[in-house]
Amino acid sequence: MRIDKSQLESFQEQGFLVIRQCLDLKSRQTLEHLFTKIVVNRTGKTFSAEQFDHWLSPNKAPALFWAKLEPAEYLPELDPLLSNLRQLASTCLQLPATNVTTGLRIFYKPAHCGAAVEWHQDEAWQDPTRYQKQLNIWLPLTDTNAKNGTIRFIPKSHLQGLQTHIASESPGQPLTLRIADPVEHSGNYMNLKAGDFSLHHGRMFHASSENDSSKGRLSFVVVCQGPVQLQTATRANWLADAARKLSSNLQKTIKG
Repeated sequence: MRIDKSQLESFQEQGFLVIRQCLDLKSRQTLEHLFTKIVVNRTGKTFSAEQFDHWLSPNKAPALFWAKLEPAEYLPELDPLLSNLRQLASTCLQLPATNVTTGLRIFYKPAHCGAAVEWHQDEAWQDPTRYQKQLNIWLPLTDTNAKNGTIRFIPKSHLQGLQTHIASESPGQPLTLRIADPVEHSGNYMNLKAGDFSLHHGRMFHASSENDSSKGRLSFVVVCQGPVQLQTATRANWLADAARKLSSNLQKTIKG
């Protein structure tokens, strides 16, 4: 799976790229099977809090399911797809494919109550002493649009550098981060068909709205990262700060 020079230049300038009809039916069916196995049936593994979570809507209904997976441990059939995507990521990150590692995430927003995700940059989740080049590939398995909570990007925002992040305090959400300063731009909605996918830079501003449609919105994210580069921290560990705040708020709730 490759992109041409003009596509690479567009990614470097805009910070994201849409690839049309490159995720074949067999790959989509394999991913759907993984979703059914892990999220619906909860089979194959006992989940820890770090591997599986869900957000609650105001009426306490599950609003977003999230799972963090090591692909080969679950479905070796994904290896060909991940190999192709790793090659694509290596071109965009300008790294040898052998230096790119991949992880897999599941995001499912149920119909009518799927939660919004606030503006953030994926790189903000990294330990500030262990930098890695990062690119994420978003694979929706259903058609996506503004109504069902598709992902949206702010073009060229990756060029603004890494912004300060704080804990998101939206009701029902577990540990998550958002950009601290207000983001005024509404963003470009990714209206994709099943079989399309998008990829974005680790510093791209992105978010998604609620799923207000009558069908669930299922997507996978392949997290592609380069080798760890040890460095002296020049910022706070926002993820650790958010975890402490979440723990403190939970203790207050228990005591209160």
